[in-house]
Amino acid sequence: MTKMILVGLCLVLILCGCRSAGPFPAPTLSATHPLAMSELLGGSWALDNSTIRMRHTVLLELGWRKLPMVGLLELDRTARTIRLVAVNDLGIKLFDLTVTVDGYQTNYLFPELATYAGLGETVAASVRKIFLDPLPRDDDRLTVTADQYQTRRSLGDAELTFTFGGERPDLLGKELRGGAQGWVVRYYDYRDLPAGRLPGGVVLKDHTAGYRLTLWLEKANLIDG
Repeated sequence: MTKMILVGLCLVLILCGCRSAGPFPAPTLSATHPLAMSELLGGSWALDNSTIRMRHTVLLELGWRKLPMVGLLELDRTARTIRLVAVNDLGIKLFDLTVTVDGYQTNYLFPELATYAGLGETVAASVRKIFLDPLPRDDDRLTVTADQYQTRRSLGDAELTFTFGGERPDLLGKELRGGAQGWVVRYYDYRDLPAGRLPGGVVLKDHTAGYRLTLWLEKANLIDG
C-alpha cells in the first residue's frame, strides 16, 4: 500500500524539476571518553525544549524516480509536535500536516493526492522518525567503542539503536532492526546556528516501504526557548 501511495505522489509531482542528490560528507569521528548517559544526551538538539522553524530542500527517491519539494517545518520540542507544510518547485502546496508522537492531523492535502489513502500517515511517520520520536532515553543500554557511543533499547522482537560520535558528541543516527519494520536515519553536517546545533543533512531509508528521503537544511530560526 505504501509503495502505491508513493507512486501516486510521483505522478502528481512529475512536472517538477529534478535536483541532483549529492552525498553528505561523512561525519568526523574522534576518540571516545567515559561519559554518563546524562552527559551524552544533554547536548542533543533532539532533546532540547525550544521551538524552531526549519526550511529544507527535500528529495524523495523511489526506485529511479527523484522527486524534489520544499518542506517548511515547525518543531515544538516541548509539546512534541510538528507542523509540516510541503510545496513543490512551482510553489504549489502539496500538504499541511500536524504530527504528534502517536498521531497526525491533515490540515490540507492537494486534491490530486487526496485519492491516495494513507499518504498523510506515510509522510507523518517519516518526519516523526527524523525529528520527534523515537528519542534516546536515560534508561537505554550504553555501549562505547573507540570512536562512537551507542544506546540500545529492545522493542519486542526489534532493537532500536542510537549512535553518537564526534567531538561533542552529536546524534549521528537512529535505526530499528528486527520485527516487521526496518528503517535507519542518518544525520550529517552539523552546524552551530542561532537556533542551535543542528544537522545540515538528513537521510531516512525505510527498508520496509522501499523509499529514501533526503533533507538539506536551508534555514533555521529559533521561535522560543
